[in-house]
Amino acid sequence: MYLSFYSEILGNNQITDYLVRVVEPQLATIPGVQRAEILGARTFAMRIWLDPAKMAAYNLTGSDVSAALRGNNVLAALGSTKGQMVTVDLNAATDLRSVEEFKALVISADSQSLVRLGDIAEVELGAESYDNSVSFNGLAATFMGIEIWPDANALDVIAEVRKVWNRDILPQLPQGLDADIPYDSTEYIESAIDEVVVSIVLALVIVVLVIYAFLGSVRSVITAVAIPVSLVGTFFLMWILGFSINLLTLLAMVLAIGIVVDDAIIMLENIHRFIEEGHSRIDAAIMGARQLAWPIITMSTTLVAVFLPIGFVGGLTGVSIYPTLAASVILSGIVALTLSPVMCAYILKPRIKTLVKKKNHWKPGWMRVLRNFAPVISGSW
Repeated sequence: MYLSFYSEILGNNQITDYLVRVVEPQLATIPGVQRAEILGARTFAMRIWLDPAKMAAYNLTGSDVSAALRGNNVLAALGSTKGQMVTVDLNAATDLRSVEEFKALVISADSQSLVRLGDIAEVELGAESYDNSVSFNGLAATFMGIEIWPDANALDVIAEVRKVWNRDILPQLPQGLDADIPYDSTEYIESAIDEVVVSIVLALVIVVLVIYAFLGSVRSVITAVAIPVSLVGTFFLMWILGFSINLLTLLAMVLAIGIVVDDAIIMLENIHRFIEEGHSRIDAAIMGARQLAWPIITMSTTLVAVFLPIGFVGGLTGVSIYPTLAASVILSGIVALTLSPVMCAYILKPRIKTLVKKKNHWKPGWMRVLRNFAPVISGSW
C-alpha cells in the first residue's frame, strides 16, 4: 500500500517531520507490517551554499568551513553538580539551532579581520537531499510505502492498516495537510480471488451439466461430489505443508476441477454397467471398483507425471501450482476408489431403456421430446 500526504500550505520538510514523529510509529507497530518507508522524504537540514569567489577573496577553502562547523557545532555534556538535596545536570549550549546562528559562525579570525559563515555562503533551512521528488494530483507530496512480512496475510494486515488510517491518522491531520491512498494492492488481490471463485463455481456447474447430459440421469451427478471432496482435501494438505492460498494455487484449483472428476465418472459408468447386467448395486460396486482399481491408479500416476515439468519452473509458479495439481489428482483417485463406489451402491438404480408411448400422455413439444429421448440417446452411448 502507498499513502500520499500533500498540502498547499505546508512544505515537504514539515510534512516529513510530521510523518516521522506521528504517522510512522502508528503504522510500523501494526502486526504484520515490516516497515513504513517514507518516499520522497525531505528531512530538515541546514543547507550551506558556498560562494567560491568570496572564499577566494578571504583565502578560505571548503576544508576550513568544514573544520569550523565540526569544531563549533557540537553537543557536549559538562557533567553535573550535586548538593545535599539537589543534583543538576550541566549542559553547554554548543550546538547551532537557527539560520542566524549558522550565519554568525566564525570561520576565520585574526587581529585585522573576522570572517563569518554568512560572509562567504548562503545559509537556509532546507532538506538533506533533493535527488528525488514525488507529486500527487499536481502537488508536491510525500509518500509512505507499507511493506509486510513475507509470512503475513496481506489482506489482514492492510485491513488493519485501514482501520488505523480511518480511526487515528485522518482525524488527527494538522490543518492544511491532506492524505489519500493512491494504491492498494489488496484491492487487486480481492478482485482476482473473486474472479477465481467465480471461475471455480462456473467450472463446477459446467461439469455437472456435462455429466447429466451424457449419462442421462440425475443420480449420475453424484460423481460431481468428487470435486468438492478433492478440493477440500487439497486445501487440507496445503495447510499441513504450510502452503498459502494465493492466486497461483487457486489457478491450479480451476485447472484441477475438470481433472478430478474423470476417475469418478469412469467408476460410475462401470458400476452402472454391472447394475444393468442384473447384478445387485452392492455387488456391482464391488466388481466395478475391483476392475478399475489399477487403471485409476495408472491414470492418476500418469497425470501427476504429465504435470511434473511445471514443478521445475523456477520461483513461486512451480512451487505453488504443481503440488496443488498433484494433490488434487491423487485425492481424486482415492475418492474414485472409495467414496464413489459407496455412493453408487446406495444411490444408483437400474435405468429403463424402453420407451413407452401412451396416447393420453403424449404431448407435442420440445420439452416432451427431450424428456423422452434423452435417456435413449445416453443409453446408446
